Order: sequence, then C-alpha cells, then structure tokens
Amino acid sequence: MGKKILIFFGVVTLVYTVSGFLIAPLIIQSQIIGQIQQNLGVQAFVREVAFNPYELSLSVKGFEILDKHHEPLVGFEEFFFNIQLISLVKGVLTLKEVRLLLPFGQLIVRPDGQLNFSDLANQGGPNPPSAKTSPSVSGSE
Repeated sequence: MGKKILIFFGVVTLVYTVSGFLIAPLIIQSQIIGQIQQNLGVQAFVREVAFNPYELSLSVKGFEILDKHHEPLVGFEEFFFNIQLISLVKGVLTLKEVRLLLPFGQLIVRPDGQLNFSDLANQGGPNPPSAKTSPSVSGSE
C-alpha cells in the first residue's frame, strides 16, 4: 500500500512539473497572442514565456504589439511577477515581486492626421455592436 501511494505522488508531481514548466508557457504565449489579435485586430509577438509552478512566477519576454502598418506600437523586454503562495491560502492574491523592464511605446501622427493608436480604438473587439441596434431594457416600471 505504501509503495502505491509513493508512486501516485511521484506521478502527480511529475505531471504538475511537466504541465507547469513546459505546457503552461505554451498555452499562455498562444493565449496572449491570440487574444490581442482577436480583440484588437493587430499582430502581437512574444519571444518567450516561462512559468515556475513551484514559485508561482511568470516571465513574459520580448512582447510587442504592431500597428496595422506593422510598426511597433507598444511592448516591453520583460514582465515578471511572483505570487506569494501563502496569500492563496488566505484567499487574497498578493504579489511578492513585480518587474517591468524596458517598456516602450511609439506615438506616430500619420500623413492623414490619424494616430497609430487609433488602429486599436477602431477595432471595437471581435463583434462590435451595430449602430442600428439599441440596447434592450428589461424590468418593470
């Protein structure tokens, strides 16, 4: 019986380790890029994502959003945070460390007078509301 429990905890630890160090960074990276492209309609790039499931830390390196003319709009070299494990037990999320290295942004006035940031504002998400529809009102009067 003791050997089975040891094997069980060994397998759980192995799955947790592989999922945290290898699988989670791939999912996080694809979600960052996919959500930005879907919701803002612009290209995003992430060079590297690292997650440590034992320290509960995440590092995103080489992040960049390009405008519709493929010019850099905003980004950073690294964003890192570390969650205090004890805070999760208390039910309150507390960050032990937060670090943002080399953030940048580029504001360009195009020949037509539009700002490059207007590319983001004009997207309105994946399904912008139609101007012909009005919000429905419910309730009793």
